[in-house]
Amino acid sequence: MTSVVVSGSSRGRGAQPAMHKTAVEILAQPRQWREVLALARARAAAMRPLLERPVAIVGAGSSYYVGLAAAAYLEERLAIPARAVPASVYRPHPGEGALFISRSGTTTEVLEAARAARAAGVPTLSVTCEPDSLLAQMCDASVVLAFIREESVVQTGSATGAFLLLRAVAHELSGGAPLESLATELEQTLARPVEPDEPFAHLVVLGSGWRYGLACEAALKAQEMALLWTERYVPLEYRHGPISCADAETLVFVLDPPDEAVQRLAADVEQTGARVVVGARDPLVELVRLQRLALAMSLRRGLDPDRPRHLVRSVVL
Repeated sequence: MTSVVVSGSSRGRGAQPAMHKTAVEILAQPRQWREVLALARARAAAMRPLLERPVAIVGAGSSYYVGLAAAAYLEERLAIPARAVPASVYRPHPGEGALFISRSGTTTEVLEAARAARAAGVPTLSVTCEPDSLLAQMCDASVVLAFIREESVVQTGSATGAFLLLRAVAHELSGGAPLESLATELEQTLARPVEPDEPFAHLVVLGSGWRYGLACEAALKAQEMALLWTERYVPLEYRHGPISCADAETLVFVLDPPDEAVQRLAADVEQTGARVVVGARDPLVELVRLQRLALAMSLRRGLDPDRPRHLVRSVVL
């Protein structure tokens, strides 16, 4: 019998200091999510034409990982072909729309991709936090999350907000259940201590389908803030080689539901000495939990999460 830690337990008593900008921005997400959900209801009809055809979701860094999650989610909910593409390698496809994601709307690769789409006559939509950005001006339409104002280098609410917007629009267009409970679920999660509170040096985040993009984004937060060695995989792929690196310094966090296959995988991973956490909340809520964990590990390691080394807020070349 495996002793998997399930998200939501009372274990862990880590404190989350609020003096860092990154911490403040992480904690602001319940309010932001409520505004995102209202915006999704207001803009879903206008976004419908782009989301009734094949679509490429284009971004860089966190925005690309949001695209990975969103493309899988749109395919699942709307039954349209959707692909996520790093902006640096985007090429327009005939008959396909393009959705560009960028917090600042200034990332060089994203702007170059938008120019390529416009030159090819591709219908374009941007999701950004900056209403006056060049990206917003270049696209046929733009959805602006102007209420998400991040000063930090590391994206938190801007990334979860962009994914939640597309997820909520997909629900609006497909007649799916409302997502209003997510903000409350996140609020309750953020009121709990950060867990697990034991130190680790190696983070593996596992997720399948749309959860894989969230796993990539969660691992990126730990790299950016805490300089941790991170990996991300589809859960059952972890047995096929990567598990050889697991040891007592490893935390494996699973975003997929705790079904029988995940429970068996968790038992196998624990045999390596690694610690396993299987999330019990919505995967997007668990992503925010992992943002907090990355922040806590950054502080534990004596780093400044507001100033991650070698990084800037927007990559402008």
